Parts: sequence; C-alpha cells; structure tokens
Amino acid sequence: MGTVKMIGASPLTGTIFEGRLNPVKSCWVGKKTDVTDMVLRATADHLYVVKKEYAFPLRDGKVAVLSMAIFDEMPERFIGGTEHGES
Repeated sequence: MGTVKMIGASPLTGTIFEGRLNPVKSCWVGKKTDVTDMVLRATADHLYVVKKEYAFPLRDGKVAVLSMAIFDEMPERFIGGTEHGES
C-alpha cells in the first residue's frame, strides 16, 4: 500500500504537520511541514462563519470541545508576549 496525504498533530509537541503517512506503519514518510498556525487560523475562520461547536473524544477518554468566543478587543492574557494565551 502507498502513502496518503495527511494532517496530524505530534503527540510529543502538539505541532500540526502536513505530509505523507504510511498507513500500515502509522509513520510519516519523507518531508513533513509545520502547518500549525495555518490550521489554527483556518479553524478560527471556520468557527466564526459556521457559529457552532465541535466535540472530539480524546485518547484518555476525555472530550475536547471547540467553540469560539468573540471579543471587542484583545484579552489581557494575550498581550505582552504570550502568543496563544499561555501563562
């Protein structure tokens, strides 16, 4: 079986990659490209337009819910070098 073009997140770093995957071995083959910022921006644009939530089961049995909150100005937690709101 050949490779398939995929997008996936690294379980170690959380970085989102685009590249080719060997589905039998579940491993990346050849060059993979970091598309994290592009995927997050596209997700934000999508959520803004469709105005709905998505729920995804996680490997540990918990559930992740994606939704969007709209603010009139940049929230404080994102000002001053905290790129994605990390503390």
